[in-house]
Amino acid sequence: MVFVNPEGSAILGPGSEWFWAMAQFIVVVVTLFAIYRQLRTQAAANALAQVESLDRWYRSREMAVAELQAAIDLRRGVAPPQVDARMLVIAQFFEYLWHLRQSGFIGLREIDEWFGARVQIWWRLLRPVIERSRQIEGEPRLFEGLEKLDGLCGTRALERGSPRAYFLDVPPESLLDEVIERRTDYLRLLNDVASDLIPPATGDRRQRAARGSTTRRGEAAARPAHPSER
Repeated sequence: MVFVNPEGSAILGPGSEWFWAMAQFIVVVVTLFAIYRQLRTQAAANALAQVESLDRWYRSREMAVAELQAAIDLRRGVAPPQVDARMLVIAQFFEYLWHLRQSGFIGLREIDEWFGARVQIWWRLLRPVIERSRQIEGEPRLFEGLEKLDGLCGTRALERGSPRAYFLDVPPESLLDEVIERRTDYLRLLNDVASDLIPPATGDRRQRAARGSTTRRGEAAARPAHPSER
């Protein structure tokens, strides 16, 4: 079948309709491809911004304190019969993550790569309290987002041949000890950053910080005043 036969046809004037129809088709295809590329680039940028925003939320001081206190209570065996305020901060983060996934704003791949380990750790640690809360409140779907994400992330980890066996097999007490240690260390880091403290190579950190503060004050008093400060 012959779609275009340019024999005896002109590019300009009468008989050139075939040429301009093809030219318009090519322009449309190129334009659509450019739009498609732009949309893909924009979608990738939006997805990255979304993940970075979620990561900042998870790394916030509020989340770190909530995780630390929840882990301490669970380790001491004094966890409340229901999800308390600190556990709620943790569980609601993963519920929001599940809602974003269900709404199509973030994919399972991004969730698993950025938050998969945290999902599986906290479902294992909070599961007894969440299940008690479900019984007390008569709501079997309470915090089901965290439970479903745990299943999906666990399945994906198995499929790629790198299951998070440590988080699943280690005794809960050992897992809680590690969470407590990591969250405590992270909060110390946040405190150091907030105090503008430069970690010393040797010696006592507080003494070096005090000497550094004294030195800075002396330098400020000795240096000539800038014209804008007079």
